Amino acid sequence: MSAKRRRVELSQPSPVKSEDEERPQESEEVPQESPLDPAVAQTAGVEDLAPYHEFHRFKPKKVASSVSKHIGLNLDTHTLGIPLLAAFFQRYSPLESTEANGKLPSSKGLHWNFSYERKGNEVKATLTACALNGQRFEGKWSINDYQAEQSATKVFRDDPEVREIAKKLPPSMKRIRENLRFNKQERALMENARIRVSDVTIALSRAVYMQFRDKFHCRTALWDGNA
Repeated sequence: MSAKRRRVELSQPSPVKSEDEERPQESEEVPQESPLDPAVAQTAGVEDLAPYHEFHRFKPKKVASSVSKHIGLNLDTHTLGIPLLAAFFQRYSPLESTEANGKLPSSKGLHWNFSYERKGNEVKATLTACALNGQRFEGKWSINDYQAEQSATKVFRDDPEVREIAKKLPPSMKRIRENLRFNKQERALMENARIRVSDVTIALSRAVYMQFRDKFHCRTALWDGNA
């Protein structure tokens, strides 16, 4: 083979992959980060929806109005102790999930914690609500840790400020998403534009969530300045 022929072959461009081959396969699952991350979701606005206006029919104010019946939390219907605390703080300090004793799996901190004082066969628990500026709620002397925690939680539940906050807790993100169902036409538009349904869902959810601060004056730790 001549040198000239070899130079021509070496200069040939490598095969070009199609756009579909180069683009990684995208999943429609919601990303791991929570749309309720206090640093993002609770400060997001309608402007985050700007790139997606043509792909859906939803109006954040209208969706928020339809979900507004779920504002607030009836503390008296929850079992004293961790069940009540989880129900309250998952709405007041919303994050992806809450483990036992309020510890977050992402190690972002604690919603609450218990401390104990022991005297003979009795124990007294004090509940520290970290998301309420570290306020402390001291229970009565009890015969075991469980009853001591229930006693401290009862003091928390009956606190006037806590009850006022509970009345103004925003609906859960689950409630909001239940009202954001895209039809086949909307999904087809997103697919053709290579936009993930999950991205639009998250942007819409954040915009709707902010309506509960701006329109309905709901309360969360971040909006109260306690985060």
